[in-house]
Amino acid sequence: MKKIFLSFNITQKLLLFFLLSIALSLIPFLVIMYHTVKPKVIEQSLIDINYRTKNIVTNLQTQLNHAQTLAISLARMGENLSHNSNSDKKSLNRFLQQAKNNINIAGGGIWPEEYLYNKQKKLASFFWARDSSNNFIFIDDYNQDNPKSYHNEDWYKPLKKANKDTIYWSEPYKDPYTNVAMVTVSVGMYKENTFIGISTIDVALTGIEELISEQTGAFDGYTYLVDNKHNIIVNQGIKKEAIPASLSKNIIFTNDKFVGSVDVNG
Repeated sequence: MKKIFLSFNITQKLLLFFLLSIALSLIPFLVIMYHTVKPKVIEQSLIDINYRTKNIVTNLQTQLNHAQTLAISLARMGENLSHNSNSDKKSLNRFLQQAKNNINIAGGGIWPEEYLYNKQKKLASFFWARDSSNNFIFIDDYNQDNPKSYHNEDWYKPLKKANKDTIYWSEPYKDPYTNVAMVTVSVGMYKENTFIGISTIDVALTGIEELISEQTGAFDGYTYLVDNKHNIIVNQGIKKEAIPASLSKNIIFTNDKFVGSVDVNG
């Protein structure tokens, strides 16, 4: 076998020695960087995440408090209606139009008990919902004859047996008439301590998801909410693998095209 000999002139030897020296001197520097800089980067990232999480909670609480305040005010109006449908409709419409600029508010109204507002009508709700042009429009569909009246809705029934000062938040659902994914806050209406119906304010889940996305967009990850029924509320784009299987089996999508539950383990 022919042997190959490499020869280096003095310049090449000095250059090789110089490069080798730099490489050797970088090793302890890189080790120090790994053990000191990396933890600081992680620490700063955790601080940023914690800051953004607090912002999400604060902003979300502000939105929910606003919805609750509207529902309480609406209930007080509902307790003092004139029982003149045209006059009451105008008054309630003026009140709800004030919430038009808050895009998270999907709608609202009052829902009297059977035959209490009008002795000739079993169903006599006053309900407004946001349309595609972001205007609140009156919806009369809930007053039409159907096997399931609004008195049997999940956002209505719990208030009938609740304490007078109860503020009730529904589970996420899709409104059958507006097709909007939402949660509803309900407040009871009373006349001389007698339950006479409820008021409601609807909060769109898409608005909540957008609020969260604004705070988490800079991070490579996902954020989701868990309600008091252990439903996970997420947007349609999240990957199922990102949800801890041990946390819940119920996922509620904020996409208006679908609201329902899926098995995380399926």
